[in-house]
Amino acid sequence: MQENRLINNKFIGIKVRNARKEAGLTRKELAGMVGITGQTLYRYEKGEINFTVDLLLKIARALEKNFLWFIGESQDENRPGHKKNIDMIIEETKTRQVPVIKKILPEERLLSIANISDYLNVSTKPKTDFAWIVQGDAMAPFLNEGDAVICERTNYAEPNNMVVLRPETADNTDVVRYLLKNNDGRYLLRAANPGYKDIFIDDPQSKIIGVVVQVIKQPEQYKELPADKRELLELGFTIEDIKEDPAIRKTLMIVGRAKNKLSKQAKEGMADMLTIWFKTLEAQETQIIEETGKDGGK
Repeated sequence: MQENRLINNKFIGIKVRNARKEAGLTRKELAGMVGITGQTLYRYEKGEINFTVDLLLKIARALEKNFLWFIGESQDENRPGHKKNIDMIIEETKTRQVPVIKKILPEERLLSIANISDYLNVSTKPKTDFAWIVQGDAMAPFLNEGDAVICERTNYAEPNNMVVLRPETADNTDVVRYLLKNNDGRYLLRAANPGYKDIFIDDPQSKIIGVVVQVIKQPEQYKELPADKRELLELGFTIEDIKEDPAIRKTLMIVGRAKNKLSKQAKEGMADMLTIWFKTLEAQETQIIEETGKDGGK
């Protein structure tokens, strides 16, 4: 039994918010002290993101509070069961990296290196094998484009579970559905969006490649990107560039943070340095081309 389990994200978030206000800190100020963004701290305080032990320890130090106060534990470390509860909390908040896949491929190629675009940190419980970034509106309003579904790779699913479909069942973007069973015993795949028709199936195991065990609403590395495709094109990027190249995504995230945290003068200085850097690269490329041309003319 785990009746003493005290991990409750909303409960902890409320205590963090109250302690922050008591300390006279803004959300942005506390976020800066623990190395996250103000928007991320907002989501922690609302109970939308799982607290890790490491982050909660940083917050406790920043707010000069005992770590145990945030999780509702007594501060008496000698009381019976204290260590057991702490060990349980640490176990429950352990995380691991799950690969984000580019395409829904047959099982033998699903988790191939070439099909992995990124990694997400998720809880070690329950069992998880891969993540998929939602595309389209078939599961709206419950799931929106950019949300992540964390999945166990399996062909078996009980009715009323959310599942990921094999590529031959879907168009490789519209791949998430509810698995249902109607009164006459027939299985069907249903979208949350009523604008999509039900898909009746005879053998669920032949259609399913994974079961959704967790949903992450707008993971941070996807949330900070420009939303308008035209803006991306003007910047010289495509959606595919961002999804498939972690370096581009990281660069855009850094620029996004600079937008929020740097002064106008600092941002202009950053832009000037980048401009000089690119001009230097272009000059080097021109010199190489010219030297190659000379060598070819000899």
